[in-house]
Amino acid sequence: MAVIYLKVPWYVAAHFRGRDEENQLTEWDAVVFSDYEHEFQVMENHIRYIPEDNQSTLCYSQSAWKNICHGKKPSGGKVVIKRDATLWPTTNELCTLTGAKYSGRMTSSDYLCIRLPREAWVGGQLRRVNSCYCLSYDMAMYLTGMLYTRFCYEYMQWTEQDQRNFERISNERAGKKIDLRRKINETQERYFTQYNFPVISDERLKESLRRMHNRWLRDAMRKSNHHLVFNHSFLEHISEEEEEKLRKAEEKKRKAEEQ
Repeated sequence: MAVIYLKVPWYVAAHFRGRDEENQLTEWDAVVFSDYEHEFQVMENHIRYIPEDNQSTLCYSQSAWKNICHGKKPSGGKVVIKRDATLWPTTNELCTLTGAKYSGRMTSSDYLCIRLPREAWVGGQLRRVNSCYCLSYDMAMYLTGMLYTRFCYEYMQWTEQDQRNFERISNERAGKKIDLRRKINETQERYFTQYNFPVISDERLKESLRRMHNRWLRDAMRKSNHHLVFNHSFLEHISEEEEEKLRKAEEKKRKAEEQ
């Protein structure tokens, strides 16, 4: 079956490769979505035959990725750099072969191998999918966003379950109910271990994920009708002059209502 290689944040790629504890995936193994999942539906309705030289850096077809692994440009041609095709391409190699500009964002991302449906809807007809099929730039962005949102949900669900288990075991050992929570760093390391996250030399990536964890947890605690929180967040992004205009407008509205 054909696959695509979708560019996602490194932690999203690691998460989806490690969801099955008994079957940890490598970079080369494809993540498989069932026919009833939204991700599968997106691919079934939006994958198209796209020539290798027209594919975006967000999503490569199986044939384009094969060219990259053999040291060629995605469209093929002569060998640009000699490399072992059995090794996963590095960031520098990808930049050289794809023409992408090297940046910090490149180092914090990875390509996730995803299995495509056997058939796709093209022009109202089901067509057989081959190794040249992939997603356009817009749909690759859309699918990446779906995977990111799913990661956030599953990651927060896992960490909260880990905290509940920790509290339950601590209460059983103490013989009474106590308010004790595991440190976020400890929870995160347990998550990395269970999902077989790669060893990362740059601690800034882990620190970034820890900060996101705190923000997600804070946002998850907010109520949908918590207007004070919303207004406070909004005011953080406007200038003092705009804030003064809002204050005067609210005061004028209040006086009009009183009259």
